[in-house]
Amino acid sequence: MTERGPLTGIGGAPNPAEPSHSGDAPAPAARPPSAAPPTVDLSAVRGTDALVEALATRRALGASRPADDTDPAVRLLHALITDVDDQT
Repeated sequence: MTERGPLTGIGGAPNPAEPSHSGDAPAPAARPPSAAPPTVDLSAVRGTDALVEALATRRALGASRPADDTDPAVRLLHALITDVDDQT
Protein backbone atom coordinates (compact mmCIF):
# COMPACT_ATOMS: atom_id res chain seq x y z
CA MET A 1 0.00 0.00 0.00
CA THR A 2 1.38 3.41 -0.88
CA GLU A 3 1.11 5.95 1.86
CA ARG A 4 1.56 9.67 1.58
CA GLY A 5 2.40 11.84 4.49
CA PRO A 6 5.20 13.15 6.66
CA LEU A 7 6.27 9.67 7.79
CA THR A 8 6.87 8.20 4.30
CA GLY A 9 10.10 10.03 3.49
CA ILE A 10 11.02 13.35 2.01
CA GLY A 11 8.79 13.31 -1.04
CA GLY A 12 6.35 10.62 -0.03
CA ALA A 13 5.21 7.89 -2.36
CA PRO A 14 4.69 8.61 -6.06
CA ASN A 15 1.21 9.52 -7.20
CA PRO A 16 -0.24 6.42 -8.92
CA ALA A 17 -2.26 8.65 -11.27
CA GLU A 18 0.95 10.10 -12.76
CA PRO A 19 3.02 8.23 -15.35
CA SER A 20 6.08 6.39 -14.12
CA HIS A 21 9.45 7.89 -15.00
CA SER A 22 11.68 5.25 -13.43
CA GLY A 23 12.47 3.30 -16.61
CA ASP A 24 12.31 6.13 -19.12
CA ALA A 25 15.25 6.73 -21.43
CA PRO A 26 17.06 10.00 -20.89
CA ALA A 27 15.90 12.90 -23.01
CA PRO A 28 17.97 13.36 -26.18
CA ALA A 29 20.49 16.15 -26.15
CA ALA A 30 19.46 19.28 -28.00
CA ARG A 31 21.04 19.80 -31.40
CA PRO A 32 23.56 22.64 -31.36
CA PRO A 33 22.17 25.77 -33.03
CA SER A 34 25.05 25.79 -35.52
CA ALA A 35 24.10 22.39 -36.97
CA ALA A 36 22.40 22.68 -40.35
CA PRO A 37 19.10 20.84 -40.92
CA PRO A 38 19.28 17.76 -43.14
CA THR A 39 19.02 18.43 -46.86
CA VAL A 40 16.08 17.22 -48.94
CA ASP A 41 16.55 15.43 -52.26
CA LEU A 42 14.06 17.31 -54.46
CA SER A 43 14.61 14.99 -57.43
CA ALA A 44 13.24 12.10 -55.37
CA VAL A 45 10.20 14.19 -54.45
CA ARG A 46 9.58 15.13 -58.08
CA GLY A 47 9.97 11.51 -59.19
CA THR A 48 7.49 10.37 -56.57
CA ASP A 49 5.01 13.07 -57.58
CA ALA A 50 5.26 12.03 -61.23
CA LEU A 51 4.73 8.38 -60.34
CA VAL A 52 1.68 9.12 -58.19
CA GLU A 53 0.16 11.30 -60.90
CA ALA A 54 0.76 8.59 -63.53
CA LEU A 55 -0.87 5.97 -61.33
CA ALA A 56 -3.78 8.27 -60.50
CA THR A 57 -4.57 8.90 -64.17
CA ARG A 58 -4.20 5.17 -64.97
CA ARG A 59 -1.53 5.91 -67.58
CA ALA A 60 1.12 3.41 -68.44
CA LEU A 61 4.30 3.99 -66.53
CA GLY A 62 6.16 4.59 -69.78
CA ALA A 63 9.51 3.42 -71.07
CA SER A 64 11.36 4.99 -68.17
CA ARG A 65 9.63 2.59 -65.78
CA PRO A 66 9.54 -1.02 -67.01
CA ALA A 67 6.70 -3.31 -65.96
CA ASP A 68 9.05 -5.31 -63.74
CA ASP A 69 10.09 -2.26 -61.69
CA THR A 70 12.44 -3.09 -58.85
CA ASP A 71 10.53 -0.91 -56.39
CA PRO A 72 8.04 -3.16 -54.58
CA ALA A 73 5.82 -0.21 -53.68
CA VAL A 74 5.41 0.69 -57.36
CA ARG A 75 4.59 -2.91 -58.27
CA LEU A 76 2.08 -3.13 -55.43
CA LEU A 77 0.35 0.12 -56.37
CA HIS A 78 0.22 -0.87 -60.04
CA ALA A 79 -1.26 -4.28 -59.16
CA LEU A 80 -3.80 -2.66 -56.85
CA ILE A 81 -4.93 -0.26 -59.57
CA THR A 82 -5.21 -3.14 -62.04
CA ASP A 83 -7.32 -5.16 -59.58
CA VAL A 84 -9.61 -2.24 -58.81
CA ASP A 85 -10.07 -1.37 -62.48
CA ASP A 86 -10.87 -5.02 -63.30
CA GLN A 87 -13.66 -5.07 -60.69
CA THR A 88 -15.46 -2.03 -62.09
